[in-house]
Amino acid sequence: VKRREKMLYILEIRCKIGEVLLQIQYFMPRLRCGASGRKDFTMALWDDITKSAKDAEAYTMKKTEELTSIAKIKMSIHSEENNLDKCFAEIGSLYYAYQRQGEDHTSEIAALLMEADQAQAKIKCLRDSLAKLQKSVICPGCSAQVTTEYDFCPLCGAKLKDEAAQQDEADSATDEEV
Repeated sequence: VKRREKMLYILEIRCKIGEVLLQIQYFMPRLRCGASGRKDFTMALWDDITKSAKDAEAYTMKKTEELTSIAKIKMSIHSEENNLDKCFAEIGSLYYAYQRQGEDHTSEIAALLMEADQAQAKIKCLRDSLAKLQKSVICPGCSAQVTTEYDFCPLCGAKLKDEAAQQDEADSATDEEV
């Protein structure tokens, strides 16, 4: 075990040395300039390291925000699907009571149907938002989420480009209004 740890440590050091050597090769022309060139080299090296760190931070923040948004939308979809399941279960139990006991629950069933329709509309809107974040479209034929690189849905064969064009137009219209 100790030998394996030592080997891993040596490999890690070699990787770090290799990275430093690559940076030195990149800045080698500046080293030949004398003392002022060495100061320039050091400053340029730190500037590059700082810029790389800032770029990595910005990229990480952007990806984190995207993933957080995607997770929130997925949770909202799940919540609406649960609400929809509850509506359907309640409609079923009211209909069962109507069939077995003759109780009239048409107004309650109508209210639950409206609630179910609203939940389905919210789910569709959330899925469209999710597809937009993931740079994909929803297939009009099978409702599958498909990347925009396809002209036709790989699952059902429905044409997608018209759907993508409509989404792009809707997005541009929304951007113009804002």
